[in-house]
Amino acid sequence: MSTAKTPYLERTLDETLPELKAYLTTGAKVLDIGCGPGTITCGVAEVVKPGEVVGIDIDPESIEKAEELAAKGGLRNISFRLMDTHTLDFPEETFDIVFSHTALHEFIDPVGALKEQKRVTKTNGWVIAAGVRDWGLVPRYPPTPTWDRLYESWVQYYDFRCHLPDSEMRRTLPNGHPQAARRCPEWFANAGLSDLSIALKTYRLLYRGADDMKPNPIDLLPYDGDDEFGWYASFDETYDAMVADGFIDAQMLNQANEEAKAWYQDPRAFHFWTMVFAAGRV
Repeated sequence: MSTAKTPYLERTLDETLPELKAYLTTGAKVLDIGCGPGTITCGVAEVVKPGEVVGIDIDPESIEKAEELAAKGGLRNISFRLMDTHTLDFPEETFDIVFSHTALHEFIDPVGALKEQKRVTKTNGWVIAAGVRDWGLVPRYPPTPTWDRLYESWVQYYDFRCHLPDSEMRRTLPNGHPQAARRCPEWFANAGLSDLSIALKTYRLLYRGADDMKPNPIDLLPYDGDDEFGWYASFDETYDAMVADGFIDAQMLNQANEEAKAWYQDPRAFHFWTMVFAAGRV
């Protein structure tokens, strides 16, 4: 077992994703897409017992840690497999519920991934995407026009990279689609899912005196927090690549950085990030 630190170990079904419990029933067969270390997956397995739960991820270390966690909890109705959601190795109509958490925005082809999830879900079952991020769904106050334009450029750059023929180039994109939450109705409809239900969750509420009122890696400022997983470095790499590929220039990046610095010092500053919980019926 690797001793490397793994993100998301603090996440649980009850604390992180209680909305999912309304869809879980005793005996249900459930697939967790992008299960990570399995902390939420194990909670689902407890709820649906004796129903079967399968967790998949593209990271071997996460699968290893998830298997260890399930074994430690004595869960016999759960298994984990190394698999990509874009090519699910399951027959049609295998699961009652297929869900993901903080994963849809990471998919290279979100509509294609949702179609695959729909394929393996039983008729009248549910495909659910929880924790879907959107960096700009709620505007900042006071306005930060250059900073906002930088995010728009990131969206264009992300779409550009996703359409490159080299899969490795596409897979090096960090931190997911910048506007994934607002795309959920479009993506779910294009995947053929119906009865769409969307709930909005607020997180990282920023205002003068708030505990979280400090720069985040995405905010361009020098980050004084923990970067043990290399997320801050990934933003730097993306900004550099956007300059190199002509989507932004150094002047725009510097101006956005100055706006960000000024915004964090402004006593009027107010902003919050959102996450979407989207459920569509097969």
